[in-house]
Order: sequence, then structure tokens, then C-alpha cells
Amino acid sequence: MNITKLLSSKKFLKKDQFQRKKQLDKYILQDKQCKIGLKVLCFQQETLINEKNKWMYKKYGKQKVVTTVSVGTQYEIIDYKVGKIKIINDEGSKLWYTIDRFIYSLQLERKEKLLKLKNYEFNM
Repeated sequence: MNITKLLSSKKFLKKDQFQRKKQLDKYILQDKQCKIGLKVLCFQQETLINEKNKWMYKKYGKQKVVTTVSVGTQYEIIDYKVGKIKIINDEGSKLWYTIDRFIYSLQLERKEKLLKLKNYEFNM
């Protein structure tokens, strides 16, 4: 699976945040994988909104979109605390974001290539 092609495809961009999260579930960044200097990819911009103290997602209509990070863009972790990472966003500011909107990129690509090579060697 080529993650960068997937993130830039029109079909993926039309999906809502729950469908995206389900498709990339096994690649979503976890606390144990967060290290300073690790490169991560953003895969969602929509956020849950707070309406009268209830967090909900409006599937239809206008969603709140974070404009400081872009889908498919690679960011480097500057700092880390449980459930959040600090990155330099598109505007050049250092801000905290929740880890569930990112996937780890280089590790993921290498793992997929190694699995393909391993399968190729066994099939020979």
C-alpha cells in the first residue's frame, strides 16, 4: 500500500473522518511509537465539535476543519506527551495536536516493502 498515493486520492478525500480512520486503523500513531524526530503523516482535518457540552460530528453540513495541517503532509515530532504531539504546522507555528489524526510514515512504508520481499522469497 502506497500511503502517499492513498492520501492524495480523490476517493479517500471524499470519505468522512470515521471511514478514513477505519481504513487506516492499524497504521494510526500510538503513544508507544511517538518519539522526538519521528516523521508522521496527517490523514484527517475534520474535528469533533462541542455543541452544548456534547461532542459530536456532523456528517452532513459544514464540519470544523483544522487549516493549520494538511492531509498527506509529512511533519516531524518536536515534543511529545500522552495523547498529543507537538509539530511545526503549515504556518510555521509549534502547536500540539492529538495523535489520532496522524499515521507514522517511514516505518510503515519500510514494513510493507519488507513484507512484499519476504512473500516474494518464499514463493520462489
